[in-house]
Amino acid sequence: MAVELIVLYDWKESVSEERIRSHLGEISAMQEKVPGLLEVKIGPRCFGQEQWTHGARLTFASQADLDEYSRHPEHDRIASQIGPDLETLQYCGFECA
Repeated sequence: MAVELIVLYDWKESVSEERIRSHLGEISAMQEKVPGLLEVKIGPRCFGQEQWTHGARLTFASQADLDEYSRHPEHDRIASQIGPDLETLQYCGFECA
């Protein structure tokens, strides 16, 4: 059963748009590097709470693939790069019926 991961990003005000675009590109590129990550959709907030500047939806083939993603070296590398530029981050995974 497919699993979706929703991620909400709140970038620090001091982070440039160019740097944010670079981070988003890195996140999108994980689709080609992480087995079981089927699709990445990411972009700026257009509706909803203003706290969040960007959102992402990552689709995984299974719960096991999401679990592997959370331990994948590429996830760790990107998390360490973007972490200092984030004010806060929220995420929620769910199975698709």
